[in-house]
Amino acid sequence: MSLALGTNALKALKEKYRGDKAYAEANLAIYLTNMVAIGEHSDLLAEIDIMITKIADLDGKLDVLLLVQTEHQMGIERGKLEQAG
Repeated sequence: MSLALGTNALKALKEKYRGDKAYAEANLAIYLTNMVAIGEHSDLLAEIDIMITKIADLDGKLDVLLLVQTEHQMGIERGKLEQAG
């Protein structure tokens, strides 16, 4: 994978994770503010737990992605230095 392609792939994943997290946060907000209006979910606590788990998972993915992006960027910079030197 080329360095530019790798950078673009990481950016795309970051946006996906952010979007997925926003989606889960919106669902959680609905569950917490409109419990009566959500009749098809008989076990609201389980649904809330699922949304919290999704948010925590996505936060973890975003943290790891930041580390990967940093290492990837350091590799790009190292490559530039080697080419110049």
